Amino acid sequence: MLQRMVSVLANNIFKDTLGQSSDRYPVRLNGLGDNRPRNEWRDNSFFLRQSMFIGRLDTVDAGKPTMQIFPTNSVAHNSSVRIQKYNFFKNETDGNGAFPYGSSTLTQDTTSITSISNEFEYSFFLRGKSIFKNEVKLNVAFQHDMYWYSDSGINNRFYQNGMLKGELGYKFSDRVNVTGNVNQIVLGHNFGDYLYEAKADMLLSSNVGKITISAYSQNKSPEMVFSRMNYTYHRWERDLEKTKTQNLAFQYSNPKIGFKGKVEYFLMDNYLYFKEIDNPGGDARLSKLIEPAQLGSANLLKVSVGQKFKFRRFTLDNLVVYQKTDQQKVLATPEIYTWHSLYYNNVLYKVVDFNIGVDARFNTPFTTPSYSINTGQFYNDNAALQFSTYPIFDVWTTANIQRVTLFLSCNFVNQYLGMPKGYYTVRRYPMNDANIRFGVSWKFYD
Repeated sequence: MLQRMVSVLANNIFKDTLGQSSDRYPVRLNGLGDNRPRNEWRDNSFFLRQSMFIGRLDTVDAGKPTMQIFPTNSVAHNSSVRIQKYNFFKNETDGNGAFPYGSSTLTQDTTSITSISNEFEYSFFLRGKSIFKNEVKLNVAFQHDMYWYSDSGINNRFYQNGMLKGELGYKFSDRVNVTGNVNQIVLGHNFGDYLYEAKADMLLSSNVGKITISAYSQNKSPEMVFSRMNYTYHRWERDLEKTKTQNLAFQYSNPKIGFKGKVEYFLMDNYLYFKEIDNPGGDARLSKLIEPAQLGSANLLKVSVGQKFKFRRFTLDNLVVYQKTDQQKVLATPEIYTWHSLYYNNVLYKVVDFNIGVDARFNTPFTTPSYSINTGQFYNDNAALQFSTYPIFDVWTTANIQRVTLFLSCNFVNQYLGMPKGYYTVRRYPMNDANIRFGVSWKFYD
């Protein structure tokens, strides 16, 4: 719909005394039919995997429907082709300032990326007499990627990467599971990129719960959209530094009491984002003109706490997340956000398994981004606005009959009470009014 892609003319429609729905307000572009402005994303892919087991096979539940085969050696070849295309179309003058300064009437901006990937993999497993007691796993692979890139049919580029991949893991029963992963680009366009990961799961007991400790270090080249842009209203060619991210996480979970808690710390160097060009003089020709930017460093602490309560057939799920960063205006994240779900479960006529409930979500105010229509990117603008925030409630029900599942929900139900009349999460783009959704899932197999 046009109203979903193009911002409204009014600055704050929810202060309007008319009380009409948000899709009735004029928007900045008005093309209809074949001339309607539109963004199109296409992503088509094909994947083929060939594998072969070598040596001894360990079998569980042989001859039963639950039979599982665990190889001791295996080789595999994975091949994939992916074609991605982004297109923006406009065929009208910009009389309401939806775009940066310019005189273009017909705009057809495109970006196309075709990639072909081949991966050769070898896996080795060493187990004790019981496959559920001890297992050491080693997995090594080499992946070769080729990319063909073009934007608006002008810049055509080809590049390739070669990556070494490795995984080493040790599992002791269901109590200890330690894994380490290495992904290192050793040749090609993104030489030097890497992702190193480590994770340890330790089950203390079924009553005490489980502890998970994880960490990763990533060194990544900038995405092409940051390095190069050749569109009607935006053009740049930048030599940007690699982004470096360090992460450390600690998680404790206890399914018996329905508790899960996680603490994460992120250190990000050369963080990439889009921002509106600095315009201290208020020059209209620079309005909505964006550019890529890099932040020296940013720290982010994230604490997540989830708790599930059950009372007979009633369940209350809760999630509370606290985030604190020293770059709040750039990262644009709420300091606190919460999600709650209260629902009732029962079986009707011994056939229909149904749930009926209400969800609520809330976040504290934060600096909201703007949206660049033709690039399809969110960016930090010079206005740096913060909108008021309100709890949002959804009422829903599900019903399961054998292989058929029905879903019905009324979203943003508290709008009917005018609390609030509506809300924003992106500047100039009001969120959807109260609406009803219906879904059906039917599995055609036993």
